[in-house]
Amino acid sequence: MSLPKIELPTFTTNLISDPSVVVTMRPMTIKQEKLLLMAKEERSDKGIVSTLIDILQACVVTDGKTRSDGAVNVGDYPLCDIEWMFLKLRAQSVGNSADLSYVISEETFDFKVDLNKVKPKAVERKAMDNMIKIGGDSDSIELKYTPSKVFADSIFDEDKESEQLDLVLASSIAAINIGDTKTDPSTLTSEELTEWINSLPAGVLKKCQDFLQNTPRLYHAEKVKTKDGKEHVIELQSLNDFFII
Repeated sequence: MSLPKIELPTFTTNLISDPSVVVTMRPMTIKQEKLLLMAKEERSDKGIVSTLIDILQACVVTDGKTRSDGAVNVGDYPLCDIEWMFLKLRAQSVGNSADLSYVISEETFDFKVDLNKVKPKAVERKAMDNMIKIGGDSDSIELKYTPSKVFADSIFDEDKESEQLDLVLASSIAAINIGDTKTDPSTLTSEELTEWINSLPAGVLKKCQDFLQNTPRLYHAEKVKTKDGKEHVIELQSLNDFFII
C-alpha cells in the first residue's frame, strides 16, 4: 500500500540580482533538513555552497524564465541570490526568527534574529560599469555576477588561488566585444577562454575584481554591550553567517 504524497504550499520571492525575476518555491522537507545538518558538520565553504544549491534546486518550482528544456538551474544564480533564497526558504520552512550565540571577550551573547529584517546590502554602481574596456574604444568584456556553482567546484578545496581566479573570471564573462563582433564565451573551450583572458592588459584584472567584489550580499547587524560597558556590533554578512541559522 502506497501512502499519498503531501501537497506542500508554495511562496514567491524576487531575486536580488534581477528583481524582475520572481522565484516560486516550496518549503524544505525532512530530507533537505538532514542535508543541511550534514553540511553544517562539514563546515567547508565549498560544501555549504554545494548543499545550498542542492536544497534550493529541490525546492524551486519555477523562476518564470522561458527555457527550451523548461529546467531551472539554481547553480546559475549568483551567491547573493542563493543566500537570499535560502533565507526566505528557512523562514517559510522553520520560522521567521533564528537563535544565535556569539562570544565576545569571553562573554556569551544569545539573541534572536528577525529574518524579515535581514536585507541585501546596497551596492552603488555607475551605469554600465559591468562593461570593462580592454583596448580600443569598441573592445570590451561584459561581466556578470559569478554563478554560485563555480564556488562548489573541487578546486576550492585546494590551495590554488591562480586556478580559482581563472575559473571565477572565465565564469563571470557574459560577452566579449571586439569591434563589431560579439562573442559568447560559452562557444569557446575553457582552455581557449583562459588563455585569452591571460593575454589581456594587467589593468583589466583590477577592474574585473572591483566589479566582482562589489556583488550584493546580505547584511544584518546586532549591537551588544560587554560587562565593561563597551558596545560591540555583531555583523552577519558572509555565507557562513547566514548558513548557521
